[in-house]
Amino acid sequence: MQIVLTWTSQEQRRAALTGLHTRLADRLPAVLEETVRALIAGWQSDPATQLPGVARPVPFLVVHTQPVVGPAGLFIGVRIDRFQPSHSLVEPAARFHISPRELEVLALLLDGAKLEEIAEALNITTSTVQDHIKSMVDKTDSRNRTELIARVLGWESAPEAP
Repeated sequence: MQIVLTWTSQEQRRAALTGLHTRLADRLPAVLEETVRALIAGWQSDPATQLPGVARPVPFLVVHTQPVVGPAGLFIGVRIDRFQPSHSLVEPAARFHISPRELEVLALLLDGAKLEEIAEALNITTSTVQDHIKSMVDKTDSRNRTELIARVLGWESAPEAP
């Protein structure tokens, strides 16, 4: 297996040719290389018989393989993503532009904490907790906390613009 080209998370392209003179940092870690080998084990030389594969070699990563045909022949496309459980607040935080501190408040709200408990846990005043909640209600175009939570969890979409 040889790494021909890699991309950073910022989509900046850099060539990483592997071989005897390749730095270890430019190669896949052993657990990922083994996962890719297992995902492509049944591949034939005919691209039509190759199916994309997905595996989770470690709890926090997902490996995707895809056959890629180019002018030089057949390649293995490999994408490695961080695993995000379905109950993750990362996607709603990005979608609604929720700040990290607001996200902490939201997580405690979702756990059923009261204003006073949230304030104590985060070492802030209850009025600051209320300010964070109001900000999230505004950002999600919600009318109250219940609607805020429903929107963040994807249970209800934002109202249609007039």
